[in-house]
Amino acid sequence: KVKKIITAEDFVILSETLRADRDKLSKAIVSAEGRVAEINSNIELGDNRKELIEKYTNINRLNRVIVTKLIDYIAIGKRDPETNQVPIEIHWDF
Repeated sequence: KVKKIITAEDFVILSETLRADRDKLSKAIVSAEGRVAEINSNIELGDNRKELIEKYTNINRLNRVIVTKLIDYIAIGKRDPETNQVPIEIHWDF
């Protein structure tokens, strides 16, 4: 601007664009840092899950304590009139 290469209007436009880009990138950095923290948390949970799986790999009896630690929930569907079967989905907690 000082050397008269760009006009004052162009300078204002460039300045606003750069400010908007800086704000956008700052938000992206914050979002990425949050995602990294979430991934690190999942990695730590994964290590705990591995220990949990190893602990219950060779069980002889299934009891309520084991079920509550390993299963998040069980979804039971409606009986199919043709096959007379009931669909059951087990959603594991790991």
